[in-house]
Amino acid sequence: TKEILSSKRSKELVQARHVAMYVCRNLLGSSYPTLGRIFGGKDHSTVLYGIRKIDKLEREDRAIRNIISDIKNKCLNR
Repeated sequence: TKEILSSKRSKELVQARHVAMYVCRNLLGSSYPTLGRIFGGKDHSTVLYGIRKIDKLEREDRAIRNIISDIKNKCLNR
């Protein structure tokens, strides 16, 4: 959790951060500026870019689709 909220930019960490933003946007309807503040002071355009990237990956990559589905189910079933 701490690393996702940090400013580190390794490929794996950035993708995890984008997935987290995507799930928050979809489940909570949080605004881009709000998500940016939550995820370490990112600009709203950075959040928008990340969410669009994950949206595209979700349509193209079964593994990402399964990961997002699992995360959403865990969040909704708590």
